[in-house]
Amino acid sequence: MGTSNLKAFLLDFDGTVANSLPLLYDAYDSFLKKRKLRPSLDEFNELKGPSLKEILLILKNKYSMEETLENLYLEYETDLIERYKELKPHEGALEFLQALKKKGLKLALVSSAPNKILDSFLSSHPDFALFDLVVSGESVKKSKPNPDIYINTLRLMNLNPSETIAIEDSLLGALSADKADIQVWLIFLEKASISLSRPPLFFNRWKEALLFFQENYG
Repeated sequence: MGTSNLKAFLLDFDGTVANSLPLLYDAYDSFLKKRKLRPSLDEFNELKGPSLKEILLILKNKYSMEETLENLYLEYETDLIERYKELKPHEGALEFLQALKKKGLKLALVSSAPNKILDSFLSSHPDFALFDLVVSGESVKKSKPNPDIYINTLRLMNLNPSETIAIEDSLLGALSADKADIQVWLIFLEKASISLSRPPLFFNRWKEALLFFQENYG
């Protein structure tokens, strides 16, 4: 991608902008233990990417939960909203976003999380009111790794895939962006063998991503 073509960054939220994975695991752990079920880190990791409603449908079917999906969703969402009031952004994320805005780039938050969850974080962190668009998992029928959420974001921002970069922290998120023909940067994820249409870039910290951006797009 030529630097002159770049117009926007599309960023995942959970685990990418916000340090939410410990919080999300605690919510998952509490939800299952309340039903005398055993949580596992492997299962939790497999649930990264789908929307909250899809996650609960998976758990409901797997463990034959008798409650309705609507009641399970309300319980889980209410718990998450309270937990997200204490959520902290990843170190360096704000500085990265501010640097992009100074360059005149558009920003979109592209997350499988519900609107209420995203609103809870953004209202608690007004410095992050830098996004031109917030797209939640409620806006599409199929969540990551399906590309619909990224395709919808491109449409709403009137952008071509070649004009954007997506930043994700999971393989499912990377697949979603790649299927929409968007270049992917991966952060907080160890280098792994992943089959994308073009090789992703890997960063261990936001500071590394910022330095790379300044050197190559500054």
